Amino acid sequence: MATSVDAEQVGAFVGWVALQPPADGGCREVELGYRFGASVWGRGYATEVARALVHKGFTEFGVRRVWAQTMAVNVGSRRVMEKVGLRYVRTFYPDFEDPLPGTEHGEVEYEVCRDEWLAGAENRLPGLRT
Repeated sequence: MATSVDAEQVGAFVGWVALQPPADGGCREVELGYRFGASVWGRGYATEVARALVHKGFTEFGVRRVWAQTMAVNVGSRRVMEKVGLRYVRTFYPDFEDPLPGTEHGEVEYEVCRDEWLAGAENRLPGLRT
């Protein structure tokens, strides 16, 4: 599942968010992904829509695990992952043909399993019960 994000305050497309199943077609574990324009960083859009998508994955799609990855130096993205209930799992160092600056610090992976997420009431959307 993927969707674009249009912010009423700016009246334009500002980014996208997705829950991506693995290539083998399974849907028990999905990758959370998002990308937003720098002009809207720090406004909470990524956190708001990522939280809603994780909620939908666990409550409507029967997902058992949500995971995400980012560059270790991407503090903003790591903070979004933490705010929506994911926890740090590991740092790893993939080989990139044309690495971006900061890649030398590695990539990080975060995850949350359904049972953990259900136990963390602060991660659920206000007004919704699971």
